[in-house]
Amino acid sequence: GLIQFQPAGAIRFVLDANSRISLSNNDGNSNNTVFGYNALTNNGTVLGNVGADYNVAIGELAMGTGTTTNATYNVAVGYKAFEDVTTSDHTIAIGANSLAGATIGGYNVAIGTNSMLTLTDGSRNVAIGAYSMAMNQGTTTDSSVDNVFIGFNSGGGSWTAAVSDQNTAVGKGSMDANLAGALDNAAFGYDALGALTSGDNNVAIGSGAGAAITTGGNNTIVGFGAADALIGADSNVVMGYNALTTATTANNNTVIGKDAMENVPADVALSGVVAVGLAAFKGAAGTFTGADGTVAIGYQALTALTSGNTNMAIGYNALMTETSGFSNTAIGYQAGKLLNGATYNVLIGREALFAADGNEEKNVAIGFAAMGLVNDSGSDENVIIGNTAGTGGVAE
Repeated sequence: GLIQFQPAGAIRFVLDANSRISLSNNDGNSNNTVFGYNALTNNGTVLGNVGADYNVAIGELAMGTGTTTNATYNVAVGYKAFEDVTTSDHTIAIGANSLAGATIGGYNVAIGTNSMLTLTDGSRNVAIGAYSMAMNQGTTTDSSVDNVFIGFNSGGGSWTAAVSDQNTAVGKGSMDANLAGALDNAAFGYDALGALTSGDNNVAIGSGAGAAITTGGNNTIVGFGAADALIGADSNVVMGYNALTTATTANNNTVIGKDAMENVPADVALSGVVAVGLAAFKGAAGTFTGADGTVAIGYQALTALTSGNTNMAIGYNALMTETSGFSNTAIGYQAGKLLNGATYNVLIGREALFAADGNEEKNVAIGFAAMGLVNDSGSDENVIIGNTAGTGGVAE
């Protein structure tokens, strides 16, 4: 039989054998609120007294097809929300197909269409947004735990056969690749860590930050487009708009500042570099791994360097035009600013060896403007100490 309301000749409301309405009184258990086609049933069969208590199931087949036993304190709202549950507790599923495949996990929160769609027994996960942590998983990823994914398709890739745990991703498309054992990553921003598969312990903050990294680990990346071309990379700290934005492989570098190391080529795997400051060690098409170990701190410090190694430049424009020289130390505002091809110089002080624009070598200039006007490629092996000491020479 059925009950229906038909005001003014039009059917407005129908209760039949498939209708499930229970206000703590009609589901075989205790303290449940049920409303919807075959909601809180075993595929249409009303549950016996199996300990499935204190639940809210609203929507067609919400908590509706699993062999439910002892599922308590759950909320399922939406078409097929939490459909296959058996023994899970303290879970919230809101949205069509949210947590549809979950059976025994607990303490999950899934909000949005198809959120946590194929998770089966994972626990303590949070997914907010359509297709967030949808997974389409392999054989074991369905037991992943302690993840947080917020945003459309965040964590929504086709996960492969390894659990991915303790990840946090916020932003559309963040960490949405085929995760395969990725652990303890944090991604905040549109497409942040969007290609990551198995890398661990990465932090990416900013739209597109670390967007191409697949297997690298222990990277900290902050800024719009920062390190967005890196693929295999480990133990880098990159902060700033477009910092290290072209290189595809780099390890053990510290890069801080807008455009710092921006133009280091894609196939050059620099290592051990410290570049801090706007356009510090900006690099060029000719930059190669001979520049490993460079230290450039300050606005445009060593900004033109391509191949010189073991250089240290600290200060605004320090060694700014140097490309291939090596083993130079320049500390101070515009110290050695115009040198190119220079070697084994130690320059300490504002504008030390400032005017020289060649390959001077083996000079020690210490003090304000020490050797500041010298511009002679034959000016080598000098030791000049003092304020404006050795400021002879004519600019060429």
